[in-house]
Amino acid sequence: MTPAPPRGTLPEEVLAAADALAKGEPILLFDERGREEETDLFVLAEHCTPEKVHMLRRDGGGLVFVAMERAPADILGLPFLHDVLDSAKERFPVLGETVPQGLPYDARSSFSLWVNHRDTYTGITDVDRSRTITALAETATDAMRLDDPRRGPVMFGERFRSPGHVSICVGHSQGLHGRHGHTELATALAAIGGATPVVAGCEMLDGTTGRARNISDAEKYARSNGLLFLDGETLIEAFRTWRPTAR
Repeated sequence: MTPAPPRGTLPEEVLAAADALAKGEPILLFDERGREEETDLFVLAEHCTPEKVHMLRRDGGGLVFVAMERAPADILGLPFLHDVLDSAKERFPVLGETVPQGLPYDARSSFSLWVNHRDTYTGITDVDRSRTITALAETATDAMRLDDPRRGPVMFGERFRSPGHVSICVGHSQGLHGRHGHTELATALAAIGGATPVVAGCEMLDGTTGRARNISDAEKYARSNGLLFLDGETLIEAFRTWRPTAR
């Protein structure tokens, strides 16, 4: 997984957000103007207790998902969902018709599998989702330590079943050099903090307008709850300073 950068090379606001995330504190990430223009609420997956799942769905209001860096996802054999749909279209033609084309905010989606941990019951409760989310972080760490990476998919199947109630989003192979989504932003911030780059998130919605919560309201929420808010453009610039070329 991505090693943490030297402390003095990045802006203080980025380091503060990375440290907060690594300690298990929720943080807010806005992607960038001209893209989704959404703020997501994030918690490091390994610290995602049932109480944190409740907070994500209560204060976020969108989909509770898990963002995972590409390296462990590849070892575990996690596919992009659009590739799964495309590969099955000959048998199920409707799947070919539903493959995303021309997304308004990006070239392609980061969605992979939807899973439940095998120890869960329905998988939807806060307790069950916490079990699934924390196990995804543990499994990503274990994947990077495998002597034989070919065991990755078997290990994943021993721990999780699909379909389930937690969606996994897999980062671009070049991280923020390849895509500026919340998946890449959150996993980059986790890596900067020296944590396992597997992060639970939820989009922040506005029940009054029926749209995404605007950036000023998201910043107000952060201030009133003592949480850190980070603009994705600041993080992207810092990432490029830390890693000026893709690996």
